[in-house]
Amino acid sequence: PACTRCDAATRRCLACLELHQSAWVPTNSFRLAPDGTCYSPTDVWADFVGRWIVLVLVVILLGGAFVQFLVVRCGLKQGIQKVSMVYEQMLKEGVTATIEGMDQESLLRPRRPSIKVQQHGEYVCEAEADQVTRSREAIRHGLRSWLQGQMRDWEFRSAPEPKRYGLFADFVWRYIVGPGLPLFYGFQGLVFVSSAAIAVTLLAVSKYSGLGPELAEWVKSAKKSAQEGNPVQLDQRLRLEEYELTKYAEGMFYGLGALYLVLCVLSVIYAVGSREFLRIYHSGNSCMQDYTLALKRLPACERNETRIRQMVEHQLNCADDVVGVSIAYDLSDDDVRGVVDRLNANRVVRAEVEFYQMGSTLAQQGFGYPGFLARDDALDESADQREFEELYHGGKLRGSGQAFVVFKSKSACSAVRQKIQGMWMRHTVHPSDDEAADISRALGCECVGKLLDTWQLGEKEADRAGRKFAQLMSDVVVNQEVLEAGTRVYDASTLRGGGPLVVERLVRVAEDTFEPTGAMWSNFGKPKHQRDERMYLGLWRVLRMWGLIVVLVYVPIFYFLTYPFGVAQTPTSPCTAQLQGILLSISGNFLGMTIWSAVNNIGYFDKNLQDTFFVVSSTATQLVNTLLFGLTGLALFVQRGFGRVNMMDARGNTFETVISEIDLFRSFYGMLIPGWLFSGVLVGNVMGIVLPLLLNFVFTNVVFTLRLLPRYLRSVLTAIIPGNPQQDWLTARGAELAFRGQSLSLAWEFSNYIVTPSVCCLSLFVMSPNSWRVFAYLAVWAAFMFALHRCVTVPLARKEMSGIRVTILADRMWGLPSALVLAAFGFWGVRCGAFGGPDRLTSYWVVLWLFLLGLIGHSWVLDRIAHSGRAAFDLRDVPYEEVRDTLRYTWFNTNPVHVLKSCHLPEELGGDAAATAATALFEYGKEYLQVPE
Repeated sequence: PACTRCDAATRRCLACLELHQSAWVPTNSFRLAPDGTCYSPTDVWADFVGRWIVLVLVVILLGGAFVQFLVVRCGLKQGIQKVSMVYEQMLKEGVTATIEGMDQESLLRPRRPSIKVQQHGEYVCEAEADQVTRSREAIRHGLRSWLQGQMRDWEFRSAPEPKRYGLFADFVWRYIVGPGLPLFYGFQGLVFVSSAAIAVTLLAVSKYSGLGPELAEWVKSAKKSAQEGNPVQLDQRLRLEEYELTKYAEGMFYGLGALYLVLCVLSVIYAVGSREFLRIYHSGNSCMQDYTLALKRLPACERNETRIRQMVEHQLNCADDVVGVSIAYDLSDDDVRGVVDRLNANRVVRAEVEFYQMGSTLAQQGFGYPGFLARDDALDESADQREFEELYHGGKLRGSGQAFVVFKSKSACSAVRQKIQGMWMRHTVHPSDDEAADISRALGCECVGKLLDTWQLGEKEADRAGRKFAQLMSDVVVNQEVLEAGTRVYDASTLRGGGPLVVERLVRVAEDTFEPTGAMWSNFGKPKHQRDERMYLGLWRVLRMWGLIVVLVYVPIFYFLTYPFGVAQTPTSPCTAQLQGILLSISGNFLGMTIWSAVNNIGYFDKNLQDTFFVVSSTATQLVNTLLFGLTGLALFVQRGFGRVNMMDARGNTFETVISEIDLFRSFYGMLIPGWLFSGVLVGNVMGIVLPLLLNFVFTNVVFTLRLLPRYLRSVLTAIIPGNPQQDWLTARGAELAFRGQSLSLAWEFSNYIVTPSVCCLSLFVMSPNSWRVFAYLAVWAAFMFALHRCVTVPLARKEMSGIRVTILADRMWGLPSALVLAAFGFWGVRCGAFGGPDRLTSYWVVLWLFLLGLIGHSWVLDRIAHSGRAAFDLRDVPYEEVRDTLRYTWFNTNPVHVLKSCHLPEELGGDAAATAATALFEYGKEYLQVPE
């Protein structure tokens, strides 16, 4: 593309002559074409790449829609299911014929067929051929498990049939994935309506001022004068009327003021509607959180679920109302956590094999897998039992100080929650000499009283008499456990190192529980200093990734494209601008994955807290990353064109001032639409859904079936494949981990709906009669994102319960784009003379104060709404068993240690073993393992 300074009369480009004299511009950034105009080789190459990327994305989008049409409308899905059932029946008959005559125990052992295969004229060994065969079957099972693990309805029936949710499934009022998804769709609606309101307002201002036709004539004359070689005569031929400029500035001032009031009303309507929706939603639905109370500050040595249940029933006066207790164990040690994870994985493998051998209807449809797709050690239950007994009785498994009490009804749980805040629990500690000295220094004055742990008073008659005790005045660490201030220490006069010491501590009964699937069981027990260290380490990882992005993406773009074209005062080609937007989206995805990995490694035990921290950190990082990329790409255009046109005195405007501000908007618009808004979104979905599935399929076949690479290269690929399988052959469990689809994590979505509107609101600070198009495309983007999420992301994702904490946070963060609208209102007030004058820099302080006022006012209004409203009451008291059979997950089958105790040490659960038994760890996509036999 020729720049506006190409002199066709002399067949040379004046900009190129100036560029060659600039020190910071690469050599041959611009070259002359045969017609005398200039072009950039870098821009031509980037334009070619951008065109192909956009074309590929369009083909993927249309191809996906066509496949969806074939599957849904043309019966292709039924045909695939029939072929799969026939193949499964053949496989089952072959396995049955092979293992016929074996006893019951041998059915769990891997099959060892004797096969010789000729490859490249040579016979390979039987073991290697057997490994290739099993790996090939495992890959097929992994792909099938990817399809089976997607959104399915597993509600309780006499004969469960996991049906996929349709496009019109009731995700709003049914408790399928929690209340977070309906609120997320409501937030998308808020973005759509707000964007449409901004677009209508800006279009009305453009029509009111009449600036659009005047600027169009200006640009047309500019091109004509440039072609004639007389750019100097342009200022004499055209001059913008002061009337149009003043009307545009005043129209933006009054229009944005009214628009901000409209946005405030929309935010209030959404907040009130969300609160009322949650009230009705919780009144008509039940979840595990309604039946659970959390016990905090328990002794780390307490591992007896029955004892805790009896203590709760006695002290909280709720006899026969408790189902059981689920203790959160301390898995902060990497070795202990590794053993627990491996034993649970083996337990899932055995459950899969047993389910397959039952021969049920689901097994015939491909759920479960035969024993020859598992390893010997995974099927050896006796070895796992010995290892867990050694781990449990060896004292390596300690409590984390938290447990969850599950009640039989919501009314019983609610009654305790409203009137009880804590209970006393007595236990014995053995402090060392230094710890005994610390206790002595923290003790207050000695008193005489009775034991408060009344449940254990019947053990000895002497406990009924008064005993001497003293309370701790500060926290003390004993045996790596914190004794909080207020803990009673009995017979403190006999305190000595190593001796037994009776203490009574207040166990807090908390109601701030969450769903069992949101419990990060492996993070319970991690100390605060360890979480802080991992947070700083994660921050370093994010900064390191950010530095790589700056060096590998931003610097080359600025050096080869942005700076040369900025000096030449001309924008790049459209597809080059789209390529820059796509690169911004790709870099944002890599940065988001780094943040997600860093946040997961911090050690939050509540996934809601983890998602909240991720939304805050990813939004802040993405906002700074986008602004940095935008300033890098538009630095010279901003420097040359921001606020250059004098809206109050048209005589001071020249062609250069007007065209520079127009070029600023054009460059911003070209990078934003559709490259960043649409192409970047499609690239992100391809990177998150299609690319991992394709790469893992290629890697698993190259390593395990084709065996084309040497051993050291295969070790590199197995380290890349999810789950890190062993190199000899791929098990069914390893294939499931390799092809596991992404979960429905709404925390990934919210940052886009904050950052994208905020960046689009920056166009409100630039004079352009076409700025309404930015928000029209933003409204289209919001509708497109809703359709993409509802029709693609939800059907292909695994289930994940979504809470309301992330949505509440996003609602507060929506104050950022609203505050930018208010700041733009003040900016145009300065330019039109309502808040001072544009010639005085102090007048622009009002922009900052209005921005801060918008943020504070938005948060204040949400606080007032949150503290008002009616309380939610349940329509009926649903029994715990009904909710358990509907949701499939409980506080027992999601707890990894509780599952192992149920399988290997059921006697440790005492009388609660039958009610709290769990045969396999719960996983979304494997709900069939939780179906009662």
